Amino acid sequence: AIAEQLGISNDKYNTEQLVSLGKFFIGRLNKLQSVEKPRFTMDQLKDIAVQGYVKMEKTDVFFDYHIPSVKPVMNSWIVTKIGIEGYYNPLSGEANINRMLPSVALPFVTCHEIAHQLGIGREDEANLIGYLVSSNSNNPYFQYSANYAMLKNILFEIRMKSPEDYDKLYATINTGTIRDFEADRDFWRKHNNDMFDYMGVAFDRFLKLNNQPKGTDSYQDIVLWLYNIHKKDL
Repeated sequence: AIAEQLGISNDKYNTEQLVSLGKFFIGRLNKLQSVEKPRFTMDQLKDIAVQGYVKMEKTDVFFDYHIPSVKPVMNSWIVTKIGIEGYYNPLSGEANINRMLPSVALPFVTCHEIAHQLGIGREDEANLIGYLVSSNSNNPYFQYSANYAMLKNILFEIRMKSPEDYDKLYATINTGTIRDFEADRDFWRKHNNDMFDYMGVAFDRFLKLNNQPKGTDSYQDIVLWLYNIHKKDL
C-alpha cells in the first residue's frame, strides 16, 4: 500500500480527534483565504503540478514524474454530466482534466490524475498523493485547493459521526471558502443532480464511490491517512 510505503500509519481516530482534524484544516484554509484564486490554463496547471512532483521527489522517489502529459478531457460537457472530474487514459498515458470544474478544484484534481499516471489505481490513494503534492506546492492556490478538497472529505465524516460538531465547525469556516463550497454545489446542481448535495456530492453516492459502508463505524481511508499525517499537529 502506498500509505505504508510512505510511512503513514493506520491508527484509528475517535470523534474528538476527527473534529480536531476538521479544525486543523479549517484553520489552514482560513489562513489561506486571501490567496489569489486564478483560473489556471491547462499549461499552468501542468507546469505547477510538475513542479510539485519534482519537489516531492526529493523526499521519496515514488513521486518521480519524468514524462509529463496532462490534457483537457475531450468532451467536458458529457464528462461533467456523468459526474467525472478527470480520468487517466491508459491508451494515451495522459492525465485528462475536466476544465469545466470550478477553478478551486482544478489544482488538486490535476495532481490526483497525475497520481494515476504513476500507477496508482485506487481513488483514495490517488487522493493521498494528490494531497501531498498539491499541499506542499510552492503555489498558494494549489495549497488551498488541496486543503479544500480534504476538508470536504473530513466534513463528510464529521457529518456522519457527529452532526452537532459538523454544524459548529461549519460556522467557523471563512466566507471565501463558504463561497467556494456554494459555487461547487451550484456547479453540480446545474450539471449533474446525482453529484449535488449539501457539500457538492451526494452522500450515499460518495460512500459507494469510496467503497465505504454507511454508518458511524466506517472510515474513509483518506481521512484516516490525513489524521495520521497530522495527528502531531492536532
